[in-house]
Amino acid sequence: MGDKLVVPTAVTPIQPARVGDDLLELLAWQITEGYDGPGRTVTVTQDDLPTLERLKDAYERISGRRATIAAYAGKAPVVRYGYCGEFRQMCEAIGYEYGHKSATKRLPPCFLNLPEDQTIDLLRILFEAEGSVSVDPHSIEYPSASELLCRQVQALLAQLGIRSVLRSKMGCATNGSRIMRKYWRVTVFGTHVRSFADRVGFLSIRKSEALASVAEVPFEWTKYGIDVGDLLHLLDAEGLGFATRGVNLKARLFGPAAVKLVLANLRHGPEASGSSKGIAGRWRTRTAEAWRAGQDLVAYAVERLEYLSAGTVTSDEVVSIEVGESGGVVYDLSVPEHHN
Repeated sequence: MGDKLVVPTAVTPIQPARVGDDLLELLAWQITEGYDGPGRTVTVTQDDLPTLERLKDAYERISGRRATIAAYAGKAPVVRYGYCGEFRQMCEAIGYEYGHKSATKRLPPCFLNLPEDQTIDLLRILFEAEGSVSVDPHSIEYPSASELLCRQVQALLAQLGIRSVLRSKMGCATNGSRIMRKYWRVTVFGTHVRSFADRVGFLSIRKSEALASVAEVPFEWTKYGIDVGDLLHLLDAEGLGFATRGVNLKARLFGPAAVKLVLANLRHGPEASGSSKGIAGRWRTRTAEAWRAGQDLVAYAVERLEYLSAGTVTSDEVVSIEVGESGGVVYDLSVPEHHN
């Protein structure tokens, strides 16, 4: 616990497979805002009537059966349709499981293997249905009583290179029972909020405007920064401290802005970095000597920082370890440079 591992910033499906657009949209809303009732009747609640009309049309195109929209005084409107016939067959064929309550809801397995455009569509619906935007701290949150569903949402975000954290917290049930139970929350922070805004976003104008106001705020959040502290301290110890000028070396992880600054200093040398201005001549001489003698280290540092800052990998802290039973032989694979 507490150790750091090199992990990919984005995990994309190897062989993505499309799902019908109508089925994707219908099931996305059904899982987040729907109730799989007795008698194989599905009820999806949503304040936005155009959304319900779109779901009604999608169901009727898929199944050839009729769906109905109902509105009651003091309650949000709903769309109802039957989980039967061709629609049921299509759902079961892709692994959808009918009848799950809030705490056990999950996406069909194939929803984690969609092409990028459908992954974005799916995330946009999930966050429109349940997501929210927070100003303090600047973040986007997706809550659910289902831990599995939240972990699946995390996996979908990771496919787009959007990092998130998962936390649990006791909360009051939203189904009217007022019982206290554990809720899970997927939270997107920092520069990844801007990535979410650029790549996913929301459907409604209200949530889109809230997201835009948060995404425009300039900030650098380094929880998911790059672990290059040892390299920066080595540069400093070898007399190349000019490269880390303006960088807080006490930090554990370093964000994109800090890494870009170090790279710029290394590429342009001590004179161009401005570190030699106003200091004694002997220090300028020592820096120049270290610069000439340390070209191999400089070349290595530039190569390493460019690779890590390219966004293909990052480092993350081990927060928990779970021991599970193995069903067979366990293979330990080693990859050059990144090890296991």
